[in-house]
Amino acid sequence: MPKLWITLNNVNNHIIVGGADGIVRLWKFPAMEHLIDLKAHTKEIDDLDFSLHDNYLVSIAKDGQAIIWDFLRGKEVRKLLWPQPEGSKFLYKRCRFGPIEEEKGQSALYMLTNPLGLAKNQNSYLQRWFPHEGTLNKAVAIDESLAAIAVRDDGRFVAVGTMFSGSVQLYVAFSLQKVLHISGAHSMFVTGLEFLPVSHQHTVTSVAEAAVVSISVDNQICIHSLPYRTTVPAWIAISVIVVTLFLTFLLCAYLGI
Repeated sequence: MPKLWITLNNVNNHIIVGGADGIVRLWKFPAMEHLIDLKAHTKEIDDLDFSLHDNYLVSIAKDGQAIIWDFLRGKEVRKLLWPQPEGSKFLYKRCRFGPIEEEKGQSALYMLTNPLGLAKNQNSYLQRWFPHEGTLNKAVAIDESLAAIAVRDDGRFVAVGTMFSGSVQLYVAFSLQKVLHISGAHSMFVTGLEFLPVSHQHTVTSVAEAAVVSISVDNQICIHSLPYRTTVPAWIAISVIVVTLFLTFLLCAYLGI
């Protein structure tokens, strides 16, 4: 049975629906007023997502295309293209918008790409795009096919779930630096990820620096936490530097250097 992707935009109450026919359908919620059909792709749609900071939505499909849309105008903005290794072919697997933490009111787009055909022995990629410019800002190679992605609401962290090992990995969003790896979190591929909220307005929140829930076809639900990383306060670091310099000068004076 073909998949059906449904995504809700909580800001202006729109729903996007995509399926095997490659058409993206936009509805007004909760009246379920049909607004527009976007003839987006020639093959089955694999994922959809809304941006929270503009009128953009993104669609990806098995035809290899990733397309940014202005859903209020019903117009294509651009296709996302990147220089793939020679002789290789990659398909976009999942897509999620997230805020850029250092730039309030702006969006970043995080994409998963998996190799196909001759590229099967190559790495997959977690990519960070700037959708307004259509530029690939950063990418990190992962030596396994990828299956799921989530971006925390504040834009600080990105979580990735793998296909074969059932592992979960956590990255700092702005640098794509890996800070947590849970090998074999599931016995089969990860089908979904979601961050626990950090706001106290929610009933269930994270007490760690970050926590993500993962689900899989192994019928397991797991929570993975990133403990708060200890850092040295600035005043201690400055004090250590000053004391080190002072002792160095004393040693040099003693040795007559």
